Amino acid sequence: MNIPKIIFRNLVFYRRTHLWVILGTMVSTAILVGALIIGDSIQHSLGQIVLNRLGTTQFALSSGTRFFRTQTAEKLSEKLAAAVAPILETKGIAIVPGGKERLNNVRVFGVDRRFGDIGGVPEIYGRISPDEAVINDQTALRLKLKEGDEFLLRLEKLNFIPKDIPLALNSKSGYAKRFTVKYIVSKKELGGFNLKVDQITPGNVFVSLDFLGKAMELDNRSNVLLIGGDDDNPLSIDIVNAAFKEVWSLTDSGFKLNRIAGNDEIELTSERIFLDPAATDAALKIYENAQRIFSYFVNEISLGERSAPYSFASAVSGLNLKEDEILINVWLADDLNAREGDRIKLK
Repeated sequence: MNIPKIIFRNLVFYRRTHLWVILGTMVSTAILVGALIIGDSIQHSLGQIVLNRLGTTQFALSSGTRFFRTQTAEKLSEKLAAAVAPILETKGIAIVPGGKERLNNVRVFGVDRRFGDIGGVPEIYGRISPDEAVINDQTALRLKLKEGDEFLLRLEKLNFIPKDIPLALNSKSGYAKRFTVKYIVSKKELGGFNLKVDQITPGNVFVSLDFLGKAMELDNRSNVLLIGGDDDNPLSIDIVNAAFKEVWSLTDSGFKLNRIAGNDEIELTSERIFLDPAATDAALKIYENAQRIFSYFVNEISLGERSAPYSFASAVSGLNLKEDEILINVWLADDLNAREGDRIKLK
């Protein structure tokens, strides 16, 4: 009896046990290999979805109802040596002639050739006339449109003034125009462009950036910025932030500096009417003796039977007034026949 013979007889005697071990090993291996294949497939699919939605976008800035200069993209592109695309985004409703088909919550993007550069298809988005629109296949399918067809697009008009403040208009202003379908783009042509994480392909409509800016009365303004890149030109958040600091300005943030005529003072105001606390705090750090002024709409100022409708009242720091005291100008005093010591009422 030798060792090889002992091993052989052992395998024969325990053949059933060894068979189940082999089968179990085969099944486990198949499961692990299958999981790796599925995982790799899912990873590839997710990567492809991101590529289809964003093209070569590495970083994005979405400011919503805050608008910055379109020219900022040009300066940033020079600093980063990368493709930078400004976009003006709003919402809309697409309607085919006759109103038979209608698509609500359409996302409308004002784009130009730079957006096409991000997706590798500059020839599609670089030549959109004011009367033309590029739509994605989802929009075409829902509205049963083909290239050359016309449709009506009702746009939600954008504004510097937030809609949730009392000084904003109650009525929803909009803009409507008929467009001709120039191209129907697929997902591989940035048709599914989306900065949000969801599984539903949105209904996208792309129009000329210059046209949409003028229609919204936001000429040379954008509210989305895409920064592209590739393996040969990798970007980091630190590099992008440093470039932003060099090209960003008060105008991009919606602020204005005005010199008050006849006075050695400078006024800081916001296109959105109210300064954000962060902006106020930053200004006070620069000049701690600055005066904060809060102005608000007054429906009526009255004294007895006399009244002055639709005025503004301003609260100014440093006046040393009590809570029930007010300063009024000569014009209002004459209009109300008011004198020092009278009590007037504000609504």
